[in-house]
Amino acid sequence: MKLVRVGIVLAGGVGSRLGLGKPKALRPFAGSTLFERARDLLASRCDRVIASVPHDFPLAPGSGCDRADDIAYMAGPLAGLVPALELAALSHADVAWVIPVDMPFLGGEHLDALAYALDPPDGAALPLAVVPPAAVVLRTRRGLEPLVGAYRPVYAAPVLRAAWNKGERSPQRALIDFGGRIRFIDVEEDGAWPGGLDSLTGTNTREEWERAEERVRGDTPR
Repeated sequence: MKLVRVGIVLAGGVGSRLGLGKPKALRPFAGSTLFERARDLLASRCDRVIASVPHDFPLAPGSGCDRADDIAYMAGPLAGLVPALELAALSHADVAWVIPVDMPFLGGEHLDALAYALDPPDGAALPLAVVPPAAVVLRTRRGLEPLVGAYRPVYAAPVLRAAWNKGERSPQRALIDFGGRIRFIDVEEDGAWPGGLDSLTGTNTREEWERAEERVRGDTPR
C-alpha cells in the first residue's frame, strides 16, 4: 500500500528583525521566495503540501498548498505546527515532513534522512522497532530542533494539541509528551545528517540573510 506523504512548511514569521514590512516567507531568495523554495522542496517528495500561516498571510489560489491558519497570532511555532498536523491527520497522512520557511539550505536528502529514521527498511534490528516512533526530530548541542522533523500526524497531532491546551507554547517542551515514541538525529555526529549544521543556516537577521545570499553566490565558504 502506498504511503500518504504530506509536507508542512511553517511560514508564520513576520520578519520584524529583517525590517521587511511583509512576511519573511515572501522575501525573494535565489530566484524565488523563501516560501516557494520550501514548497517546491516538499512537493518533490509529498502528495500534498500544507502551508501553516497567519490568518492574514496572502496565500493565493493556485499556490500549490492547502492552508492551515495558526491557532493564535504571534504565538510561536507550536501555534502553527498543531493545526497543520491536524489537517494532515484528516487526510490520513502516514508521515508529515515539517520544515521552517527560513532554512533555505535544506534539501531532498534531508527529507530522505528523516523518512529513513522514521521507517528504516531494517527497522526490526533497530531500537524502538517494537513501538515505532511517532516522530523524528533533529538534535544539536544547543538542544532539539523540532521544526525540522518527520511526524506521524494521527499520533502527533492530538499529543501536541493537548500540550497546547494545557498552556504549553514551547515545541521543545511539548515533545516530552511523546514519551519514548520519539527518535533523534544528532546533527553534529559525523555523517548522521547531510551537511551537518550548515544545512540549518537560517535567515532570521540581516546578518544571517547576507551570509546566506553570499553562500548562494559562492562568495564565501559554507
